[in-house]
Amino acid sequence: MSAFVRGMRRRIMLLVSLIAIASFGFFAGAAAQGGYDGGNGQGEAPVSPALTIVEPQEGANLSGDTITVAVNVTNFSLVDRLGAANVPGEGHLHYYLDAAVPTNASAPAITAPGTYVPTVNTTHTWENVTAGEHNLSVQLVNNDHTPLIPLVYQTVNVTAEGAAPNVTPTETPSPNITTPAPPGVVIPNVSPTMTPTITPAITPNVTPNATPNVTPSMMPELPDLIETAQQDGNFTTLLTAVDAAALTDTLRGEGPFTLFAPTDAAFANLSNATVESLLAEPEGDLTEILLYHVVPARINASGLEDGMNLTSVQGSNLTVNSTEGVVMVDNASVITADIPAGNGVIHAIDAVLIPPDVNLTALIPTTPMQTPAVEPTPPAGQNVTVDLVVEGIAFDQNTITVPVGANVTMNFENRDEGIPHNFAAYTTSAATEPIFVGEVITGVDSITYTFTAPEEPGTYFFRCDVHPTTMTGSLVVE
Repeated sequence: MSAFVRGMRRRIMLLVSLIAIASFGFFAGAAAQGGYDGGNGQGEAPVSPALTIVEPQEGANLSGDTITVAVNVTNFSLVDRLGAANVPGEGHLHYYLDAAVPTNASAPAITAPGTYVPTVNTTHTWENVTAGEHNLSVQLVNNDHTPLIPLVYQTVNVTAEGAAPNVTPTETPSPNITTPAPPGVVIPNVSPTMTPTITPAITPNVTPNATPNVTPSMMPELPDLIETAQQDGNFTTLLTAVDAAALTDTLRGEGPFTLFAPTDAAFANLSNATVESLLAEPEGDLTEILLYHVVPARINASGLEDGMNLTSVQGSNLTVNSTEGVVMVDNASVITADIPAGNGVIHAIDAVLIPPDVNLTALIPTTPMQTPAVEPTPPAGQNVTVDLVVEGIAFDQNTITVPVGANVTMNFENRDEGIPHNFAAYTTSAATEPIFVGEVITGVDSITYTFTAPEEPGTYFFRCDVHPTTMTGSLVVE
């Protein structure tokens, strides 16, 4: 074989090798650019859920009294399993109107009735929106309504013009002219059928309440801390204590203040004896405790930084801790942040804060605490009525006692707007043998259930079938 032929063969083999290497590199590169593999073990990290409000835009001026909010959700499955067990990567949306986005990972992300809607739809229309500035928020939540952690939400601020006025203002200030002038035409004189008292020259006949000169951009002044707490509806016990301690005028003052406000549920964690002792001498420890919840400055949630100390009006320092989106003040969690008021801001908390120099143990009477009188239990077979309320995705009582074999009438009230609930009783917590399963209703609504209590005394189990792990209790039959 000639040297020429051997040389050609070597060149051909080298060329084939280069082509093979280039092809491998091309397909490997294409595979690398194939995108997220969903965390399938190929070495790529999962992509975090994301939410974007696509309509309306930040700062938009909107006509009419309806606002449609549209969102785009990625890397998260929207499923209609409200109240079911949590599954990573799935859940639903909460839309909020003029409400602070809840941040507590262990509590349902719900706000005041009428300010939130739970749904799997990527659009929601708010109706009858008043004229003025509003904030619109949308949040990703788990099946059990708790927020995703890290938090995934977005807020936009818009201005609504509100409903169109019934009378189109003209250049004539008289409120008695019912027919407006055509666009661009000024009518200087009223037709002969109109009385001359309508002319602008006669001002005493123009009543102030008919002046159509209020522009949509003018916002009414926000109410003070006391009125804001009253409107919220979750701070009844706090307001009672503030009134007893003669601090109402203080919290109506100029401020600004930050009020860490314990909810009614937070006060319910204190014993009746403790609350009664505090109210008996409101000028003492009760005043100290209430002032410990107030900071003489407006501090929004974004300013509550991990490790910071806040000096309260009472004089002692509050310690702030913030981890994984959950803000705590001393031993209480902030469950609803940034409730705006004219003289400050309210952060709702789930526990009553106690100053270091107040000893609650000393308030508890040494004599046994008297329990509320219990009505005699009707004999078996008689009729009994039970009232059960659901609010904040929780029953208002964890134990229901009925007599053996009683005919039970239950007045069931669901106060959670847009969220389904029911009452269901079972022989055990395994919930395999039902005693009674009530119809599911979506709040706000109510229903009357009737069922017969078991003939055997004992402690049975009840729950909400829609939220079976978080809403449970004991049905005591005796």
